[in-house]
Amino acid sequence: MLTTVGVLTIGKTRSKSEIPFAAIPLIFGVQQAVEGMIWLYPVGPSVVHSCMTTDFSFISHVFWPVFIPVAVLLIEKVQWRRRALEVFMCVGFVMGLWLLYLFMTVPMHAVILNHSINYVSSHSYSIAEQYLYLVAACLCCLFSSHRYVNLFGLLVFFSAVLTSVFWSVTFVSVWCFFSAIVSAVIYLQFADRRGRVG
Repeated sequence: MLTTVGVLTIGKTRSKSEIPFAAIPLIFGVQQAVEGMIWLYPVGPSVVHSCMTTDFSFISHVFWPVFIPVAVLLIEKVQWRRRALEVFMCVGFVMGLWLLYLFMTVPMHAVILNHSINYVSSHSYSIAEQYLYLVAACLCCLFSSHRYVNLFGLLVFFSAVLTSVFWSVTFVSVWCFFSAIVSAVIYLQFADRRGRVG
């Protein structure tokens, strides 16, 4: 369903600069499909399990904090907002590089736990790392002049809060699931061209 929404959203774009943000539901759909493969190959030294865990973890940990600020910046026209978004983009790149370093040096394992998937790492993520990730991946959307971009950022942020309260152990998997669902709102950004804040 998400990949279908993603394809329809991309079909609503009018310029190449809109494609990255429009592609977010499609990418989430691919990410969820990858996690589905982890469910099919949940344990053992399976090559599929190992590859899918690596793919999912790369998208969730490294890709999103870099990609989302860039995608939001590309569709922004208001100059002061663009300057603010450039700061978020820098934060995203720093976080992406740091998480890429961790991704390459600290093994990540996927374990089925309480009807969800726990991505286990020996690295204990600090509060600062968590906040900077949220700043790059969610709060940047609040500086957009587009209402549906604002809405997407708010929904992803509140889903993070909800997940941290009720599913803290399997946070990564559950938050990505909720974020994937709310990404469908991005379709409205391109279907309703009146959603500008100014």
